[in-house]
Amino acid sequence: MTPARRITSRAAGALLAGLLACAVSPLAAPPTIAAADPISELQDIQERINQSNADYEAATEQVNQLQEQIDENEERIAQIEAELPDAQERASSSMRTLYKMQQGSGGLVEMLLSAEDFYDLLTTIQYLDVIQSHSSDAVEELVALSEELEQTRDSLDVQMAQAEQERQAAADALAT
Repeated sequence: MTPARRITSRAAGALLAGLLACAVSPLAAPPTIAAADPISELQDIQERINQSNADYEAATEQVNQLQEQIDENEERIAQIEAELPDAQERASSSMRTLYKMQQGSGGLVEMLLSAEDFYDLLTTIQYLDVIQSHSSDAVEELVALSEELEQTRDSLDVQMAQAEQERQAAADALAT
């Protein structure tokens, strides 16, 4: 073998060894970052889907709870509105009775002074107290019903606004 052939043979051997090393090294090398990106990207997408699903379910549950409260408040409003005319009539009747009694008898002091005896005085005072108490109770009931109606309506408005926000949150959760 000539020295030129030996150099060529060694160069060919070195070249072949280099090619084999390059061909085997990608198989033995661990996955690179480029190969891991699609997997982590899929995991991120799955996590976002899971989070959106959880957000949607939470918003839907909140909407359902708010809807139940809205239904209860609407029922209570209907009930109060049905009771209100009777309460107004009772209060009005009580006030009329009290007014007539005061006007027809010439005044409270005159009624008390016109008592024939102590028993008649006590009876008159008790009668006036019962009428006054009944009138006050009727008016207080009317005021309480009116206030409850107003509070229930305000609560209903707030709950309807919250329900709309939760519906929007549910829609946004689905959109993402």
